[in-house]
Amino acid sequence: MLIVGSVVYGRLAQAFKLRTLLYGCILLTMLGGLLALVSSNLLLLILARVIQGIALGAPIPLSMLIINEYFPKEKRKKGLTYIALAIALGTGLSPIIGGVTTSLFGWKSTFIVIASMIILLPFVKYIPDNKVEKRKIPYLAISLLALSFLFLLYGIHGHILFLGISTLTWIIFVVINNTQNSLINFKTLKNKIVITVCTLNFLLMLTINSLFFLTPIYLEDLNHLSSIEIGLTLFPGAILSVLSMKLIEVFSSKFGSVTFLNVSIITLFIGLFVLLLSIGHSVLYTSVSFLFIYVGFAAVQSELSNFISVHLSQSLMSEGIGMSNLFFFMGATFGPALTGIFLDEKLTISNKIITFSTYHIGIIGMDLMVLVMFFIVILVMRRKKDKRQSNIHYHV
Repeated sequence: MLIVGSVVYGRLAQAFKLRTLLYGCILLTMLGGLLALVSSNLLLLILARVIQGIALGAPIPLSMLIINEYFPKEKRKKGLTYIALAIALGTGLSPIIGGVTTSLFGWKSTFIVIASMIILLPFVKYIPDNKVEKRKIPYLAISLLALSFLFLLYGIHGHILFLGISTLTWIIFVVINNTQNSLINFKTLKNKIVITVCTLNFLLMLTINSLFFLTPIYLEDLNHLSSIEIGLTLFPGAILSVLSMKLIEVFSSKFGSVTFLNVSIITLFIGLFVLLLSIGHSVLYTSVSFLFIYVGFAAVQSELSNFISVHLSQSLMSEGIGMSNLFFFMGATFGPALTGIFLDEKLTISNKIITFSTYHIGIIGMDLMVLVMFFIVILVMRRKKDKRQSNIHYHV
């Protein structure tokens, strides 16, 4: 539902007031949280998560739309930087908050935290009063897109029939999408900036969400930590990412997009490599590794958000951001799903010198994905000095 929401809310924002959408998002989040809190079976819990997904697909695309539509051009980069850092901070703090509440009050207490989004309602009144158009909402295309990803998630767990249904549903969606007012403009992907940022966003979120799925499991399994101890292990890195917000903004402007993006990816790679060495050993080293991981993730996410805003024309801006968010949520969704399948295999590589457990292999795979990101930046993005200005501009 997050994947679908990343596409749909951009369209809904043309037909409904932003305030209306955000009020609905907050109320649905509260409803989903309360339903999960009282759920007595798995089906009801999944339904509650579907409702939460519908709601939580709104904040990121709508906040980026607000920045690009209503902020002066010279302030957009700063606005998008803070949104990206908020995403990184939220991703980082979630295991900590979840660990503490789970340890103290049980796992269902995490849904009280989700339902507490109701406290944001008074702030919605500060959202700009946008103009709306009478545009037809492609409900059939939205339903087909949702079903396609739903069957794909089941299909990757080994159900061939569901993979076939997903493929068929996707084909029908593409046909429907091209015959009525389109939900997704696939022509946007012909733009090299868009497809590069989309690929990097997908790999980044695939890596990070896989990591935050895997780490608590191995810390409990190998280091025998409680949920609250796991949260405290990750806490210093999350705090450092907050403290580094201003530095990230300054260094990004000083060194330019490509150089700063490369340094940020290397920082993330170093963190994952240190984490690889710490598996099954010192929890202190694990905590140190997340200092690099959190800062690297925050910096990469920030720069990718800025890149489209800075380098796309205004006519492509909205669709470019929408496509970037689509790949962002695809990575965030499929990361834990694929990691869960991988962990079930319980792979081990062993010889007389060294033994790699499933956890080691998983982190190695994440490091390789970060390396792929690095080479994409090196090979695809090139720096070019604009002779007419003192700034450096980057073209793809």
